[in-house]
Amino acid sequence: MRKVICSIMVTLLMAVGSTAANAATETVRLHYVPSLYAAPLFVAQEKGFFEQNGLKVDMKPITAVTESVPLLSSGQIDVATGGYGAGIFSAIKDGIDIRIVAPMGVVGQGQRAPNPLLVRKGAGITSIKQMKGKRVACAGGLVGGSGFQLIQILETEGVSGNDVILNNLRFPDQVVALTQGAVDAAMSSEPFATKLIKDGVAVALAYPKPGTSVTGLLYSGKFMKERPQAAKNFMVALMKGFRDVQGDKFVSPENLQIFNKYTKVATEIMREVARYDYDPDLVLNTATLLEQQAVYMRYGALKYSPPLKPEQFVDETYIKHALSVLGPYKRN
Repeated sequence: MRKVICSIMVTLLMAVGSTAANAATETVRLHYVPSLYAAPLFVAQEKGFFEQNGLKVDMKPITAVTESVPLLSSGQIDVATGGYGAGIFSAIKDGIDIRIVAPMGVVGQGQRAPNPLLVRKGAGITSIKQMKGKRVACAGGLVGGSGFQLIQILETEGVSGNDVILNNLRFPDQVVALTQGAVDAAMSSEPFATKLIKDGVAVALAYPKPGTSVTGLLYSGKFMKERPQAAKNFMVALMKGFRDVQGDKFVSPENLQIFNKYTKVATEIMREVARYDYDPDLVLNTATLLEQQAVYMRYGALKYSPPLKPEQFVDETYIKHALSVLGPYKRN
């Protein structure tokens, strides 16, 4: 009899514990661009790091993060990630309460980069100067993060971003557009770039500058003000995701399956991609952000003056909290 009572009590305690855990779970609504720049986010979601921190993350794919700004400003979503664009700076200048709170993928120092300018085989393009008048797929258009990198590349040879014909296409859709000949080139991203190259559809013409970081994470003001602990917990989970893709961990079988789920690209392709750098301590590159702002101002996409200062569009509170919880990353 005593064993039966004990068994009942254990069952009740487990039920209470489960209810308490469920009650403690908060939903975070997030928009993301499906590309490997966000590999740490995918890992954090699939390996339960958010759940471990009392969060349920509702993730929805988008074309470019700028399209999520209205939803962030109204508090309809909490977090968005993708390439920074002119719309981010413009919204903040106009008083919209959003902030850049963390980086994502950074262009590494190797010969290859994870976001090349690809040209379609048969398009007859062998130099940047020949890009004039060509149709270029670019997620977010000229005023997005990819657009900034495209401008950087074109201007090395005296070509303006206004000299090409832009098509605002998601990275997966660029694969179809290049394959079918609907565009001549694309400012691509991994793993789609490697797929296009291996399939014989395109070749890499040029790469962005090493150290460039045009992708990151945005919080809505409502999320930061009304649910500050959830915002902190989110960053702790995300930092764990960053640390779980360091070195050879990136190509672990489990991680490759996760990347396949979010990008729909085969795992064997994933093994060969040019990787982003993912800073395990989430160091924000404000220098690139300031350079982006200057380029958008030069192209007339931003019309305010003087330029915004970093403290007006960046908030490192949440990174600092995550570091206080997890400590600085220890490399082997």
